Formats: sequence, C-alpha cells, structure tokens
Amino acid sequence: MKALIIGAGPVGSYTAYLLAMGGHKVRVIEEHKEIGKPVQCTGLVTSGLLELDLDVSRAIVRRIAMTEIISQRTLRVSFTKPDIILDRTVFDSLIARAAEKAGAEFILGERVRKVSASGTAQTARGNYKADAVIGADGPRSVVAEKINPELRRESWTGIQLRARGDFGQSIKFFPRSGSYAWIVPERDGYARVGVAAARDPAKLAGDFFSKLPEHEVIERQGGLIPVYDPKVRTSKGKLHIIGDAAGMVKATTGGGIIPGMRAAHHLAESPSTYDKAWRKSVGRELRLHLALRRLMDSFSAKDWARMFGYCSSDRARRTLQDIDRDHLARLAMAMLIAQPKLFYFAFKMNPQIFI
Repeated sequence: MKALIIGAGPVGSYTAYLLAMGGHKVRVIEEHKEIGKPVQCTGLVTSGLLELDLDVSRAIVRRIAMTEIISQRTLRVSFTKPDIILDRTVFDSLIARAAEKAGAEFILGERVRKVSASGTAQTARGNYKADAVIGADGPRSVVAEKINPELRRESWTGIQLRARGDFGQSIKFFPRSGSYAWIVPERDGYARVGVAAARDPAKLAGDFFSKLPEHEVIERQGGLIPVYDPKVRTSKGKLHIIGDAAGMVKATTGGGIIPGMRAAHHLAESPSTYDKAWRKSVGRELRLHLALRRLMDSFSAKDWARMFGYCSSDRARRTLQDIDRDHLARLAMAMLIAQPKLFYFAFKMNPQIFI
C-alpha cells in the first residue's frame, strides 16, 4: 500500500512509523519547516506512553508523581506511576526519525490545500496520489472536512506560557465549568502554565496569569484543542483521519497524544476496518471523558466541594494513585467501589453519550 500522511506531529509520525514497519511505502507532508515547532502542548502525558513500542526516553524532561487538583478545596494525589513531562520538539523529532529509519519519506515546509476522494492531495508544488490519504493535520484538518463536510467541529482554545519563577514541585490542575487551567513544573525554576476554555480564553488566561507567583515570561504558546465528537467519521474510501484531526482528545484534560498513538495501531493494521476498530478501545474511553466533561461543566460550587470531599477518603486516594487516566472506565468503576457516594454524580451523567 502507498500511504500519504498529512502532518508530522507525534500521531502522524507514529502512524508513518507503524505503516513503514509493516512494509508499506509512506510519505509524510508537514507544513512547517521544522518538526516539533511551534509548540502548542503542555507535553504532559501519563506513564501509558511507556507502553508504546518506541524509546522516547531522551525526550523526557521530568517525572512527577504529585498532582494537586484545586477547586473549592485541594485534592492531593501521589501517583504510583509518575506523570511524564516531555520536551515536545525532541519528542516529535524522535518519532519522525524512527519513521524515517523504517523507510518513511518526509517532505517539510509544504502545505496541503485540499484532498480528493480519489486519494490525491494538492499542494502549491503539485499533486500527490496514494492508496490511503491520512489526515493527522490537526483541528482544522482538510481531510476531516472532506470526510465530514456537514459536521460542525467544536474546539477550545488553549493559551500557555513557559515561565521562570517559583511554581513548586507538583503538577497543579484547576478544573472549572467550561474551562481548566494548569501549572506543570518543567525544570527547577521553570513551568508551563496555561488555560483552555470554550469561551473568552484570553480573559480567563489573563485573570489566571495575574494570580500566579512573580514570574518572567520566556515564551507564549497557544492553539486549538478539539472536542471529541462521537459522530465524527474517521474513514471514507481512501481518506482517513486520526489524532486531533479526528478529535481524539480527552475532554477532561485536553490530552490527545496517547489516544491518537493507540488509534494508530488500528489504522496501520487495517485501514478498511480502522473506523470500527479504534472506537471499541480508544473511542469508549473518549466517550467517558466527554460525559465527565459535560458533567463537570454543570457543577456548582457545592458540587465541586462534594466531589473533592468524596475523593479525599483513604480508599479513594489509593484508587486514584494506582490507576492512570488513560484507563478512565477502569478508574471510574474502581472509584465507585472505593467510594459509593460517588454514585451521586454517576446518576447525573447523560446516558445518551454512551449510545
């Protein structure tokens, strides 16, 4: 099979790596001249990254076990398996190099303007034809638009600073209705701090940044964060989408690297069965994240206080620290067993999201 992948982010490059390892001829087109830039991500992932079949240890900046979830109260959780902080430029480059070594060809600094159902991608320099055109080209994917022309895609906006200052040693996450914020310590004296919101992101970010400890801004970053939509089609003839282009993002945290890379295995194994295959594993988890996000968006101050109170019991804390967020269904069931009072929130979730 001759495959053309649009986008050399981690999911696109990982898909290229898997296809090339499977003996397929693979070409990757990336609009930017340098892989991994600009950075539009916190680089925070769970330990589930280490379950994948590539050594990315050189991209790991730090491992942090302690997370504070801060709302009306503060919930502190020390994870058995620490979260991983990545240098995204190094991480993206490592995966791209692995794909190249496996036989994939990369074309940088070239933007795909449109694609056709026949498997042709058009750029300013000419046309590229393939047996499979795979869109890993982000929330504004030209391939996604071709597959789902009738679907209105929803996105949040993320605004992030890389800053120098005293931000402590733990990851801090601030969930809110319609938004969330974070402080991710990168190295001693440095952190990535940001806000993601459905509406008024600049105002919310300004308010959040104004309350930070004294700091110096090193870099400003930002980008769109797609909201997962179970109705999105990810295959149509020779066209396929994956990662952010398919909205494969956890609605609770905005994390999309691991879901996208897990879906890549299904795409590499069989493009013809990909749309059904990834939904049975990755899709179920993303639906649950979406249901939880919609529940969180309905929370009052009293709900947040109640939730934090229930999760502060010893059994609930132990459960949270042992099961990572990439297995949310397993975590949710274990939390309900550890703290039955959480059924109060389970009953408030909209069952239609699981249909």
